[in-house]
Amino acid sequence: MTRTPRAVTARILLAAALVVAAPVALAGCSLIGNGVGGVVQGVVEGATGTDVDLSGGMPADFPTEVPLVGGDVATGGSLGSDDGKVWVVGIKVSGPEAYDEASAKLAEAGFASGFEASDGDSRTGSFTKDDLTVLVAVADPGDGFVATYTVTKSGS
Repeated sequence: MTRTPRAVTARILLAAALVVAAPVALAGCSLIGNGVGGVVQGVVEGATGTDVDLSGGMPADFPTEVPLVGGDVATGGSLGSDDGKVWVVGIKVSGPEAYDEASAKLAEAGFASGFEASDGDSRTGSFTKDDLTVLVAVADPGDGFVATYTVTKSGS
């Protein structure tokens, strides 16, 4: 079956939404058991027709071209296939100044800056290089600051 670019984009956007929402929704799954996380992962794979990693840690295939700020991984996951892939990784950081570190590391790695925005202690920006787009958001969701990287890779 041939997929149109619009269908692929729609699947990637659905996948990105699921990857972002699933770790939050599954945050308490360790209290219930690992079986629930596996069931949800299977449902997402079936709904999108793509490979899914909702392990919550650093995805094994996270692009090495994307430098990350220092800190512990708070959440992580990925979803995609050869048509495109999305990775989401959250790193615990000390405060909003971590955005400056993230931006500088991405610039040093050859990423071009797109937009930047800030609202109080929250900061966000986009960066591109070749077939990678990186969205970095640093914010405090209520239990400490997290630098969240959403990385998309267009299909080959």
